[in-house]
Amino acid sequence: MQQLTFSENLFGTQKSKVLTLLISVLAFSFSTETLAQGGLLEEVIVTAQKREESIQDVGIAITAFTGAQLDAFGFTNSTELSAFTPGVHISGNNGGGTQQFTIRGATQNDFFDLAEAPNAVYVDEAYQAAGQAHLFASFDMDRVEILKGPQGTLFGRNATGGLVHYVTRKPTKETEGYADVTYGNYDQVRVEAAVSGAISDSLSVRLSGFHRSHEPILKNVFTDADLPATPFFIANPGVVGIAGAPRGPLNGSLEGNQADLWDDDQYAVRGQMLFEASDDLEMSLTTQYAKSTPGSGPYQNVATIAEKNAAGDVVNTLFSNATTNPNSCESLNVGTNTCWDGTLNGTPFPGEPLDLDFDLTRPAPNSDFFGYVDPDGTEGLTTSTDHARSNFDRYELMGITGKIKWDLDFGKLTSVTNWSDQDKRTSLDVDSGPAPQFVVIGDSEISWITQELRLEGETDRLRWLAGVYYLHIDGEFSQALADTIGGINVFGASPPPNGAGVSDLFLDGAVDAFLKTDSYSIFGQVDYDLTDQLELNLGWRGIQEEKDYRYSSKLTINTSDSITDGIRNGGTIVADFFPDHVEKTDKFLWSAKAGLNYSHSDDLLLYGSFNRGVKAGSCNAPLLTFLTPDQYCYDEEILLAYEAGFKATLLDGKARLNFSAYYYDYQDYQVFQFVGTSGAVFNLDAENYGFEAELFANPMENLDLMLGIGIIDTKVKDVNVAPGVPRNVDPSFTPDVQFSGLGRYTWPNSLMGGSVSLQVDGNYASSSFSNINNFGTDKLDSYWLGNASLKWISADDRWEVSGFIDNFSDTRNQNIGFQLAAICGCDEQSFGLPRMYGARLRYNYF
Repeated sequence: MQQLTFSENLFGTQKSKVLTLLISVLAFSFSTETLAQGGLLEEVIVTAQKREESIQDVGIAITAFTGAQLDAFGFTNSTELSAFTPGVHISGNNGGGTQQFTIRGATQNDFFDLAEAPNAVYVDEAYQAAGQAHLFASFDMDRVEILKGPQGTLFGRNATGGLVHYVTRKPTKETEGYADVTYGNYDQVRVEAAVSGAISDSLSVRLSGFHRSHEPILKNVFTDADLPATPFFIANPGVVGIAGAPRGPLNGSLEGNQADLWDDDQYAVRGQMLFEASDDLEMSLTTQYAKSTPGSGPYQNVATIAEKNAAGDVVNTLFSNATTNPNSCESLNVGTNTCWDGTLNGTPFPGEPLDLDFDLTRPAPNSDFFGYVDPDGTEGLTTSTDHARSNFDRYELMGITGKIKWDLDFGKLTSVTNWSDQDKRTSLDVDSGPAPQFVVIGDSEISWITQELRLEGETDRLRWLAGVYYLHIDGEFSQALADTIGGINVFGASPPPNGAGVSDLFLDGAVDAFLKTDSYSIFGQVDYDLTDQLELNLGWRGIQEEKDYRYSSKLTINTSDSITDGIRNGGTIVADFFPDHVEKTDKFLWSAKAGLNYSHSDDLLLYGSFNRGVKAGSCNAPLLTFLTPDQYCYDEEILLAYEAGFKATLLDGKARLNFSAYYYDYQDYQVFQFVGTSGAVFNLDAENYGFEAELFANPMENLDLMLGIGIIDTKVKDVNVAPGVPRNVDPSFTPDVQFSGLGRYTWPNSLMGGSVSLQVDGNYASSSFSNINNFGTDKLDSYWLGNASLKWISADDRWEVSGFIDNFSDTRNQNIGFQLAAICGCDEQSFGLPRMYGARLRYNYF
C-alpha cells in the first residue's frame, strides 16, 4: 500500500486548510492590543509530577480542565473532554456503551474485558483497571488532567499512550454545596448534587452524587413481517418458518426482546472523609458506588460485501449497492463484480456459509444476506432488530480508596490504597437487523487492589521522589456467540466439528477466560537544577509482572439468548469448540525518562524529553477467531518517545500558547484486529509523529477564546489483513487532524444585576478507521460538531440558569463500526448523539 510522507500528509489539502485557519486566528489574537483576563485563563494547578505545580511550569504535554471549566463546557460524561484535547480521541464498542481514550495513536478496541488499555485512567491517584470504570468519574470534579506520552516512571501503572487523571473535589471545613438539574429532549434528566462541611475541627466530610437518564433515541420498528424466509436446510427436517426471538416479556420479567434502543439510566454516589490529625498528618477515605443500565448497543445494519482472493480470504470490504454489487452477490472475487464461489474446509461450498441458504446471491444488491434494508438508512433514527433488551445491560462499580499524607522532617510520605470491583453484562444482536441469526452475550467480573507508597523531598537545587507499587487484578470473563433461539440455527444445523447437525437444537459458542495479574514496581525520579534556568529530569521504573491465564471454548446448549452457557454458568457441553489454553508468564519490564526544562523567563518554558515506555503483555480470548497456541498471549509493548515543546504566557499573562512535537517508535505495538465475529491482539511495529498546539486568549474585554489543533502521521507496519497479505495501515480511531475551538462572550451586570454569557464551541475530526485492517467499510468519515449555550448567573453567584443545544447541526457522526460482511453481508455502525437540547438550573450554597 502506498505510504505518503509526513510532509505530503501534513500539507495536504485537508490539513493545510486547518493550519491556515489556525494561523489566521492566532494572528488575530496576537494583533489585539487590549486583552482582558477571562475564565479560560485561570491558573491550573496539576499533579503530573506528584506535586502541585502550575501547568505552565511542567515540561510535559498536558491538557487540564478545572471544575469551573468543565461546568462551562457543559460536559456530562467523562469522555466528552476528548473533543477539546488535541491528540486525544475515543474508541469503543457495544454501540458506545464501552468507551476508551485514544492518545496519539495509542488505542486498543479489544472487547475482552480483562485486557488493560494502553492509556491509563486514575481517579484520585487510584488506577482503574477495568476499561469502563472511568465512565462514572465525571461528577463533582476539581479538575481533569490529560497527560500525553509515556507516564510510566511516576504513575502506578505503565501507560505507553498517556493517562487521564480525574481529581474530585475534597471535603471542606466551610459548609458548602450545590444542586444542578438538567432537563431536555428525549426526556433527558441529569441531577448532580454535593454537600460538604466540617464535623469537628479535624474531621470534614463530603457527599456527592449524580443521576442521568434519557428515553430511547433509536426506534425499533421490528415486526414478524421483517423475518427472512426459512433456509431450506432447516425447513427440510419439517421445521416450518423461523420463529425468531421471543416477543414481549422474557422469563416473567418486563424486559421486552424487541425494545427501542439507545436509552440510558445511571447513577453514582461518592462519600469522602478527611481527617487532619495534625499540621503534618492527614488521612482520607473515599467510597464510591455506581450503576448503569443502558439499552442494547444502538448499532444499525448497513449492507456490505467482502472482496475475496483466490484462497477465499477477505482482503477488502465495500458497501453493497447496485454499483458495487450489480449481481446481488454474497461475496465478490477481488477487483470484480462477479460472485465468489469457494470452499469450506476444502469442500465446495457455494456462497457464504453462515446464512445457510447455500447459494451465491442475496435478495437485493443493497440488502444484507437476508434481504434487510434499514427503513430510513443509517442517517435516520429507526431500525428493525429482533434482539434488543430493555433494562438488561448493566455496568456496576464499587470502590474504596484510602490515602495518608505525612510530612516528615526530611520529606513527605504518601500512601494510596484502593480496592475496586466491576460487574458487567451485555447482550447484543450480531447483525443489528431482523434476521434471528446470532446474538452475542457477555458478562465479566473484575476486582483489583493497588497499593502505592512513595517518599519525596527537596533541597535547594534537587527535588526527588522514590516509591514502590503493587497491583493485583483478578478477572473472570464469559462471552457467547449464540444461535438465536427459534432462529436460523447456524451452529445447531451445521455439521460437526463446529456444529451439531441437529436443526432444532440451538447452541452457544461459549468462551470462558480467567486472568490473574500480580505486578510489583519500584520507581523514582530526580529533578536537578543545573543552573537557575536549566533543569534535568531523570526517572526509572522496574516492574515484575506475573500473569496466570486460563481459556476454555465449548459448544453448549443455548438456554437463553441473554445468558452465557459456558463453564462459569454451568452450561451443558455438547463439544469442544476451540482448544483450551493455559499459560503463565513472569517478566521483568522497565521504563525510563530523561528530560531538560529551560526556563527562558517566567513566561516561557522550553522542554525536551526522551521516554522509554512499556505496557505489559496480556492474553486473547477468541470467540470465533482461529489462533495458533503461540498467539493466545502477546508480548509487552515498548515505545521510544522523543518530544520537544514550549509553554508561553503572552501579553502580560493574558494569553497562553502551548506547543509540542513528538516522534514515537513502537516495538511490538499491541494491535487489536477484528476478524469474523471477534478479534485478537497481535504485536507489530509502528511509528507515529505529529504536533499539537493550544491557545487560550481574550481578544477583547469579556471575550474568551480557546483553540486547539492536533496533527499526526501514523503507520502500523506489515499488518496481515489476510494470511500472507501484509499492509502498512493506520491505527484505528486516530484522525490525522483534530481541531477544536470555543468562544464565550459575557455581558456583566446585565439581567437582574447578574451576568449573561453566550458560548459557541465546536470540534472537527478528519476521517479514521474503526478496524486496523483499514478496509473500505472500516472508514469513519470526517465530521464537524457544534454546540451553543446561553447562561445567566446571579450577582451573588448562587443561581445559574442556562439553555443549551448540543450538536446543533444534527450531524450523524459514525463513531464505531464492526465489519461483518462475511457473516451477515452487513456491518454494524453506531453514531454520536443527535441534536440534544434542554435547560439547566443550578443553585450554589456557600
